[in-house]
Amino acid sequence: AGPYDNAAALEPGNTLFRTSLGSALADAGQADRAVEELTKVTGAEGYSGWQAWYYLGAAQLKASRFKEAAVALEKSLAVKPDNAQAEAFLAWSYFGLKDAANFKVHGAKARTLGYKDPQLFDRLAKAYASVPIGDGPHTLRLSVSGDRGTEHGNRSHAVEGVEPTQVLPTAGEVVVRVPTEQW
Repeated sequence: AGPYDNAAALEPGNTLFRTSLGSALADAGQADRAVEELTKVTGAEGYSGWQAWYYLGAAQLKASRFKEAAVALEKSLAVKPDNAQAEAFLAWSYFGLKDAANFKVHGAKARTLGYKDPQLFDRLAKAYASVPIGDGPHTLRLSVSGDRGTEHGNRSHAVEGVEPTQVLPTAGEVVVRVPTEQW
C-alpha cells in the first residue's frame, strides 16, 4: 500500500487515492485499516461513487463482518446495479448471516450478470435443494379421509413414485414434504 499511502497523505481529501489505498490494504489482509480508510471516503460530503462502498463491503466480508459487508455492498449496488462481483460478495455476506433467501437472490443475480465461481454455484445448488419447506412450491397438501390416512405407508403412496421425507398430519389434511430433486 506504500504508493497509495503516500498519495493519500499528500492529498487527504482525494477520494480516488483513499479508495485505492483502502482496496490495497484489503488485498494485503489489513481489513481494519482498509475499513478505516474506506469509511473516510464513504463518509465524505458529496461522495456518490460505488467503488469505495464496494471495497468497504469486500473488506468487511474478508473480516467476516457480514452485516456491515451487506450494508456497504447494497449501497454500492444502488449506484452500480450491474456489478456481478458485488452481487457475489453480497450473496456471500448473506450466506454468512445465514439468510438463505437473500443468498439465493444475490447469488442468482451474480450468475445472471456473468459471474463465474464454482463454489458459489455449488452453495447455491445446495441452498435450492434444501429450501425450507412450508407453503412453498415443494409442499403437497393432500386431503385424508376415512382410514386411508391412518398409517404412514398409506400416506406415502398418495403421490406415485415419490417417497416423502416427512409427513405431518394437520387438521383434515396431510402435508407431504418431498425432496427437491424429485420434482
